[in-house]
Amino acid sequence: MTEQAAPKGNSRKGQVPTQLNMRVFEDDRQRLEQLQAVTGLVSLSEILRYCLKFTADHHPLSPSPAGDITPALIHDIAGLTAILKAFVTAATSHMDKGSQQYRFFVTGLLLHIGDPLEVCALLAEHLPDRGIVLRYSYITHLQYEFAVVCLKQHGISLNVRFLEEAEQKIDLGRKAFRFYLDDLFEIYADQVNRYRGPGEYADFVTRLRRYATSMLHTSSVVGRELEEGQGDA
Repeated sequence: MTEQAAPKGNSRKGQVPTQLNMRVFEDDRQRLEQLQAVTGLVSLSEILRYCLKFTADHHPLSPSPAGDITPALIHDIAGLTAILKAFVTAATSHMDKGSQQYRFFVTGLLLHIGDPLEVCALLAEHLPDRGIVLRYSYITHLQYEFAVVCLKQHGISLNVRFLEEAEQKIDLGRKAFRFYLDDLFEIYADQVNRYRGPGEYADFVTRLRRYATSMLHTSSVVGRELEEGQGDA
């Protein structure tokens, strides 16, 4: 489509408001006709509004490179991602990473990354009954530290969750704590609710999805399936 500017004006009474007219190309017309058949919408303006809303819902704008990144936002996402990774690792430990089951899991997780209830429901289908264990390792030292800070900020006592060596099966001598899905949901929901200002939610979800994608080491195939899943939503 190409843009055609209408006569300039404003919304005051008796004046023509500024608007943008669109010239529809032939290939655009074919796409619009397909959308019209699927959605049942009648006018071109209704179809365009539908497309804009679908894009805003499923493809939030990338974060601005300007000064929108605060230390608090970085710490929140780093801590939440570290905790989420422990749950995802436990939920997928029995899955073949090349299997369709794993692909469906990853696609569902990334599609609903901004919805704590959907993510926790997905994890609940695959998690062991006794919850997960968050372990310290030299490789993941930074993520572990962010996770610990995040847990303490939400009033979760690490002393109560500490696992004695008798309870640990691996990594004896290293710090390990047990957590449950309710803990993740409480932290997850609180963070999402704190980023509800104009543009904050899209920024938070976009950054969280980016971290989660890197954490899962998703392949291009999973990426294509994610796009197809968004298209069917």
